Amino acid sequence: MQGRFLCGAIVFSSLALGALAASADPQIDAELVDAEANAAKGDALIKVAVTGIELVDADEAGTTPRSGEGHLHYQVDDGPVIATSAKKLAFHSLESGTHRVEVTLVGNDHKPLGPHDTVTLTVPSIVIAH
Repeated sequence: MQGRFLCGAIVFSSLALGALAASADPQIDAELVDAEANAAKGDALIKVAVTGIELVDADEAGTTPRSGEGHLHYQVDDGPVIATSAKKLAFHSLESGTHRVEVTLVGNDHKPLGPHDTVTLTVPSIVIAH
């Protein structure tokens, strides 16, 4: 009898933990990879860690929001928005100066889900050829 109770307690704990994980707020953390070396070539490589949500292809997901699904929007300065599920994205041929790359977690309807992160890099006036 004690074995059954213990087993039931373990199952309950696993279910409770699963429910808590599913209801956790999504988070993102963006970082520049090899920031100085890439900036010296006029490039930026952004790597994003995502938790609490499943990233899905923006084109295949449709526009109906679904709980637990989303994708990322990348935007350099005030340029065009790139919608993708890629957690790593490179930008090339950036002009010299300071640039801001904003990464936003959005739903299938492209509306922000809240989490966003911004990284800043400076491309020197003399850029090393690739």
